[in-house]
Amino acid sequence: MSDERSRGRGRALLTQTLVLVAVLLFVLVLVALFVVGQSASAIPLDAIPQRVSVRTAVVGAVLVVGAIALPAYLLTSWQSAQREATRDRQQ
Repeated sequence: MSDERSRGRGRALLTQTLVLVAVLLFVLVLVALFVVGQSASAIPLDAIPQRVSVRTAVVGAVLVVGAIALPAYLLTSWQSAQREATRDRQQ
């Protein structure tokens, strides 16, 4: 029973890590594409209201969501690990 539980935790941790890495790579690729696109089109990186494009809005939204979701995800993972460690000590 304990062995099955530890395997389940290992798989869950691996899945969480892979999801985290995938999200980080996605955000990094979007930012890189945005920077390359901005420099290729000779538009300065300043967000002047007359020059805000759809791409600027999408990248900004992804960065905001990532900035909120990533710490929440890490905190949740940490809290669940703490709860499981407490349960294991009590048993």
